[in-house]
Amino acid sequence: MATPEFNFFSSFDRVIITGGSSGIGTALLRRLRTVIPDAAYCNLSRSEPEISDLKDRLHHVSCDLADPASVASGIEAGRSWLRETDKGGKILQINNSGFGAYG
Repeated sequence: MATPEFNFFSSFDRVIITGGSSGIGTALLRRLRTVIPDAAYCNLSRSEPEISDLKDRLHHVSCDLADPASVASGIEAGRSWLRETDKGGKILQINNSGFGAYG
């Protein structure tokens, strides 16, 4: 019997996430790959996630929230990825990036 978690997430064929390169974002990607294994994934963050078993389905867009030009470029790259991978299914968007000062 499928879990309620699986039933909800199985309706998505694409996942776009910000901040998937570390912490909670990486944990979300690792969990989602087990729940929706056939989905295509796009990460927008400064660093590429190191999740080896997602490499063939994970598109990384380098994007720095502190740089407006980088954000604009990242948005366009994300839109392009969405157009290229469109199969008519639902998209799960996870806004996970943080922005702040350190120290």
